[in-house]
Amino acid sequence: MTARLSFVLLALWVTAAVPGARAFRSSVSTGCVNDTITVDTETLTLSATCSNGQGGSISSTISLNTCIGNTNGHLTTGENFSDTCIGITSEGFNMLTGSCTTLAGTLVQSSIDIDMAFEDNNGSLTCATS
Repeated sequence: MTARLSFVLLALWVTAAVPGARAFRSSVSTGCVNDTITVDTETLTLSATCSNGQGGSISSTISLNTCIGNTNGHLTTGENFSDTCIGITSEGFNMLTGSCTTLAGTLVQSSIDIDMAFEDNNGSLTCATS
């Protein structure tokens, strides 16, 4: 048996053996209570109360810089967008907009859906994996 297959089988066994242990991942907009989702453009944080997958919920905060980057003037998944973007605003709870520097040094307007960069992972906000 290969090491990779052994690891997968071990992970499945551990998940099955621990009562209530299951991965619960969803988008922020579906896994978190909408009226608790806030984007603070001064501190560059996302906060929300999200489902833990076991009937409860957890309040969580994460830096926007942890999961959002700037790729040639476009807000994308990545890191440290605030190093090269200015005028960050939030449109509702799901869109982040700002002006970001391109490789040529010009500023362009860009937006990113929060669900593209973040997810609810058992009640904690984390970077999206898909």
